[in-house]
Amino acid sequence: MHSRPRSLGPLGLSARLLALLLGGVALTLLLIGGLLFLRVRDFGDAQARQLTAGGLALIARSAQAEDDAQTRLYAAYQDLAATALASGTWGVLVLSAPSADCPDAQGHPSALCYTDTAPHPELPAAAAQSARQLGTGQWALPGNAGTLFLRPLSGDLLAGLATPGNVGGRLALGVTGSYALIAAGALALLALIGARLLRLGLRPLRDMAARARTLGAGDLSARLPLPRAQDEVASLAGSLNQMLGRLQEAFGRLETEEARTRTFVADASHELRTPLAAMQGSLEILERLALDESDKARETRARLLDNLRRETRRAARLVGDLLLLSKLDAGEPLRGEPTDLGELLRAEVARSADLAPQVQFEVQAPSLSAWADRTRVAGALHNLLSNAATYSPPGAVVRAELRREGDRAVLSVSNPATLPPAFLPRLFDRFARGPQTRQGDGGSGLGLSIVQATARAHGGDTFAAQEEGELRVGFTLPLEGPGDAPA
Repeated sequence: MHSRPRSLGPLGLSARLLALLLGGVALTLLLIGGLLFLRVRDFGDAQARQLTAGGLALIARSAQAEDDAQTRLYAAYQDLAATALASGTWGVLVLSAPSADCPDAQGHPSALCYTDTAPHPELPAAAAQSARQLGTGQWALPGNAGTLFLRPLSGDLLAGLATPGNVGGRLALGVTGSYALIAAGALALLALIGARLLRLGLRPLRDMAARARTLGAGDLSARLPLPRAQDEVASLAGSLNQMLGRLQEAFGRLETEEARTRTFVADASHELRTPLAAMQGSLEILERLALDESDKARETRARLLDNLRRETRRAARLVGDLLLLSKLDAGEPLRGEPTDLGELLRAEVARSADLAPQVQFEVQAPSLSAWADRTRVAGALHNLLSNAATYSPPGAVVRAELRREGDRAVLSVSNPATLPPAFLPRLFDRFARGPQTRQGDGGSGLGLSIVQATARAHGGDTFAAQEEGELRVGFTLPLEGPGDAPA
């Protein structure tokens, strides 16, 4: 009998699912709580302002009903004191000049009549004057103690009523505190119920995991036992057994094939995006101009068709280079034959001179025979010469050279160019482009990679060196024939 399996990690699947569930619910409740706090705080502040403004309006209406100034002052003070007391705050009547009816703490006439004897900050004259001119006003009390709302009553008589600071905040704290208690209780109840449901739901998987542990870690021939009940667990066990069978058949070649496919798809998708996007844009514009027969539309269509042909050739060239690299990476057998490398280099130089008349070509190529795939080596030489001609100024001299070094042939092409030293080691990387390369130069970024793959497929290698203002790039080939090559 096997003991009940323990979790393989600090938290089992059920615990992680429960943690995700509770975390999501807690985050939602927290967001709701924050929104509730803000809404209640704003509501409380708005209510405090409305109540204060309403109280001052009632005091003003009552004071304006009195004809006598002394009676008006007395009635306004009584109403203001009653309103302040009911609201748990304080108020002040602001006269235009000091009066004996409003003595200060020392008994001297004052222009400020407070509803209580507590010390209060002195109202700035500018705030009182602004309220008289605008018909209303407010003054923020020092120390964030609240706001004093002002309203003219009659003539120069002002009434002021204070609201304590952070009224809405205190109300919001009380409401969200109650909400937090309710939310915590709901979260605890959800945790109990969720843990029970997840444990019941994951029990079949735990049983299957216990059986799967009996399989050898590296033995793909072992299989999971099929349960008698034809349920989802049995279906999963059957699917896993089928997967193990397929893995057993493909395991020997899986890693190399996967890496090759991933690299190919990544390279192709990266480089094909630009020409495909250009073709798509051109086609969309052509579709819109299909029925337009104006001269401008004809010129635009002709230009777009030329763009389509150029981008199509570019995409086709890129696909061809990618397929060639894929074949070389896969180790496709070379069609080796005795090849005069000097004759081959001279022929490729002559061809390049016809294709790139803006530069001059010089060649030093003595006859030197090697066992090589003539087509592959010719393609590599063409890539070197084309690359040198493309990135050389008009009238520059491109030099091609063949020489023997020991048991190897060295083929190289030099042109006037300077590359950063840090870039030279990456010169043969796929899609590596130097600082002088511009989008639309026509290259696929694979030419030198093909040169390197071709050289290595023959048993040689590539090199690049900066020599006195010239860039020298080339590759080596072994001179042994198929019977002379080392085993």
